[in-house]
Amino acid sequence: MQEIIVSTNEAGQRFDKLLAKYLNEAPKSFIYKMLRKKNIVLNGKKATGNEKLGVGDSIKLFLSDETIEKFSKVTVQKTKQKLDVIYEDENILLINKPIGMLSQKAEAKDESLVEHIITYLLESGQLTEEELRKFKPSICNRLDRNTSGLVVAGKSLLGLQKMGELFKERSMKKYYRCLVVGEVKESRPLKSIRPFREVYAGITKAGLLAEGCITVAYSYIGPEATQALYRNGTIGKAKEHLEATALSLNEQMSAFNGRAFVSVNKGLVTKSSAVIPVIPLYLASLFKVMKEMGNHEGCIEQINRLFDSRLYIAEKNDKGQTAIPVDSENRIRIDDWELSEEVQKKVDELMPKVTTENAKDLVDLEGYKKDFLATSGFEIDGVDYEVDVSRFDQF
Repeated sequence: MQEIIVSTNEAGQRFDKLLAKYLNEAPKSFIYKMLRKKNIVLNGKKATGNEKLGVGDSIKLFLSDETIEKFSKVTVQKTKQKLDVIYEDENILLINKPIGMLSQKAEAKDESLVEHIITYLLESGQLTEEELRKFKPSICNRLDRNTSGLVVAGKSLLGLQKMGELFKERSMKKYYRCLVVGEVKESRPLKSIRPFREVYAGITKAGLLAEGCITVAYSYIGPEATQALYRNGTIGKAKEHLEATALSLNEQMSAFNGRAFVSVNKGLVTKSSAVIPVIPLYLASLFKVMKEMGNHEGCIEQINRLFDSRLYIAEKNDKGQTAIPVDSENRIRIDDWELSEEVQKKVDELMPKVTTENAKDLVDLEGYKKDFLATSGFEIDGVDYEVDVSRFDQF
């Protein structure tokens, strides 16, 4: 038996997320099974995994040392790089990253700023290898390999969260200095960039854009259970770039009263999401809950709602444009029904109960399967798949 006492670096997160870090080699099905069998308990009681941890909480793992060793791997890649630390307190580091250093690994063999930070904290006695089982310090922003400058790192969970919020809200300003060869004698656009007004003049002359047109890109974020992938991982960075592009387009399109938005939509079955761990289980559970509540939406239904209750409404703003409701990041939210407290509570309660044996009864496997087949043109209502058809390559 092993006991973990929750510290400030583990507090504030869901119980199952901490277990996934501590038993990082164990499948999630194993973790939930141990919770159901009370082989893992929180404060001496049976837990589901969705509990929010507080400082001082007791986690007991009634597992053999061999099992814990098998499923809990800590790999420390120590480096010899001396860091140029500009500022440091108990929660954050500000580091002057040199040219040639990766902010984060591109491949497993790489040495990045993250590894240098962990080595620095280990050697200075601020971190132990045992603590790395439950929390890994990391960076909050990144710079390209051949760019030098300040990078913010979180030494604690609080530091990571608070600095991450500042970057997300764009309340922390970023300044860049570009060194060029030669002398700039007059102000003018870079040769490789055409001003948007010039581009607009060209496409309007061709009749491609209308005054006051709106462009909308579809995206997905999801609940806390999918944040590691859809917001914090590489895909999340792409989504942040999309949102930043929409904001930039908004400014440029204002020249002809146009606007650009990102619409954050409800979770759907796609060919890509079907192969991502946890997502199929989450979606099948979500479909079950929302269908029982009567507010489930497929592709067509939610896009109808996007047009009916967001893009084309009667209310006008001070510019005479449709007053499209958006969040603080200027995103349209059609995921509001999915992320409602009532829906997420029921999904959180349902997911840990699902096993291979009972999945058919507990979640909407049939609905998930139908939607998955439909992505390749199968099981479409009204289509007779038994009728002979002429082969397109034999005309």
